Amino acid sequence: MEGALKQHDMSLRKLSEWLELAVQDLKMVMQDSRYTPHMDYFLATLHSDTCYVCLAGSILVGAGLERWTPTGKMTDITHGDEDLAGLLFAIDRLRRGRLRAAIANVRKNRYITESDWKRVEELFQPEQTLPDFEEEMASWELSAPNNDPFFEDIHSVILELKGLGL
Repeated sequence: MEGALKQHDMSLRKLSEWLELAVQDLKMVMQDSRYTPHMDYFLATLHSDTCYVCLAGSILVGAGLERWTPTGKMTDITHGDEDLAGLLFAIDRLRRGRLRAAIANVRKNRYITESDWKRVEELFQPEQTLPDFEEEMASWELSAPNNDPFFEDIHSVILELKGLGL
């Protein structure tokens, strides 16, 4: 299946749509021998023939924007694009069930719809509480051969985001 990744664009999306796209891209990446899913690296070669990629980094692969680096450091991958870095960090935080931290990364972000910006600002009012269910996540990592708990938890986060209007 090498080279068969379907590319998408990096147009405006709701935060829940970005997370859904990340899941789709990660599932495609998992079928491509050039990549090894690993949640500790956005995109990193680590001096090998394979590229380690996380849930957030898989979006870049799906968009054809992968920037393989020896370390996988965010600064090497985003080349100073703070909005892209914010989006990738938000997706990584959502993987861990940390909603408040995730949406803090996408305030006024060009990859997120303006309606989401407004909703994020509403949610950041002092009287608002956001659920963080980091403790409830069964798995932050893929654990082959059964990755179902990981994907089930991510689906729960997507539903939570949609319930919040994001």
